[in-house]
Amino acid sequence: MQNNINQFTENLNKISEADIKLYDPQLDEKDDEIIRLKEELANTYQYLNDFVYIAAHALKSPVANLNLVTILLEKTNDINEVKSYLQTIKQSIKRLDQTIHGMVLGFQVKAWDYKPKLISLNAVLDSVILKYPGKFECLSAKINCDFENCPEIFYNENIIFEIINIFLQNSFKYKADERELHVDVKSERIDDIVLIRISDNGIGIDLEKHGKDLFQPFKKFSPRSDGNGMGLYLARTLIEKNSGKLEIESKPNIGTTVKCFLKEQQKS
Repeated sequence: MQNNINQFTENLNKISEADIKLYDPQLDEKDDEIIRLKEELANTYQYLNDFVYIAAHALKSPVANLNLVTILLEKTNDINEVKSYLQTIKQSIKRLDQTIHGMVLGFQVKAWDYKPKLISLNAVLDSVILKYPGKFECLSAKINCDFENCPEIFYNENIIFEIINIFLQNSFKYKADERELHVDVKSERIDDIVLIRISDNGIGIDLEKHGKDLFQPFKKFSPRSDGNGMGLYLARTLIEKNSGKLEIESKPNIGTTVKCFLKEQQKS
């Protein structure tokens, strides 16, 4: 896959605007579009190149564990050791499955349909909550929403759903054991930007320790995480692909606030 990507970008760099114009002289009027398309292709290449490298690195550890355990299994007849090794195999297989699932998600992001429409933020939040029946009651959680300043956004519904879902799921996952979970979701409009702010009082993240890796794929920052480490990476990718920005404020044992600056799409 890496060789195919490298070959793709090598061929791309050989294409000049003059070469393209040979096929259509009228493209003199479309220089900006040509430049935009080349930049988009180059960015896609960089995304795939980085993603494949990181994914390959994430696969090495569980594969190495499986190889080692296989060797150890062949050398023992002790039933307790066999049981221990089988448990290690199960854990490594789970990590492999999570990594592969994360890779699939990472590639799918680039192929999603980004066609926008007018969306009710309250309706999207309700849909996300319905995905977790009984979760709030089980966790004794409370969610407060305030969409008064910006009840609607012209955007892609699937993307809005996925963004809110990622951060609401993180609030569940990283709830502080010693207190009731509170989640606040608020929206406001700033010119052509819609800011969605999601805050919780969970265990928080040590940004001094993990800040530089915060948006890297397959990264986990807590031993209680059982996901694939793709949530923050996917959220930022989805937001930035649509010319937005994602910011995270967090303090250990206090909570986390995510700010999604979404550039509202143009209405046709």
